[in-house]
Amino acid sequence: MAEFKSLPLSKIIVADRLREVEEDHALVIAGSIAEYGLMNPITVRATPRAKGGSYTLVAGAHRLRAAELLALETIDCVVLKADQPEAQLLEVSENLHRNELSVIDRAVFVLKYRELWEARNGEIKTISAR
Repeated sequence: MAEFKSLPLSKIIVADRLREVEEDHALVIAGSIAEYGLMNPITVRATPRAKGGSYTLVAGAHRLRAAELLALETIDCVVLKADQPEAQLLEVSENLHRNELSVIDRAVFVLKYRELWEARNGEIKTISAR
């Protein structure tokens, strides 16, 4: 189950990510947030034992960076109950559904998704045709 919260940016940590934040893209998003507000909250998970924050970013790194560029103190969030592997699956899944991914980026995300899925659910086996 998820809940909506407005959280201080200082309480959100950004762990290693598969896709780096593109500063130019974050600047464009910052302009949109300044004009219209944040239309889609970021997604985080509670990580009270994490060094430097109480929440870890799951999705929305560009929106979070845009909020930092605007010197906002808080940001709207969807707070998920998810462990680290599930959070990584969600991050990869969100990025896989983006149109602007290059063929290489899409391949990397599909491979990572499969690895994470198999770690949780078991190896995917092909069924040979008879």
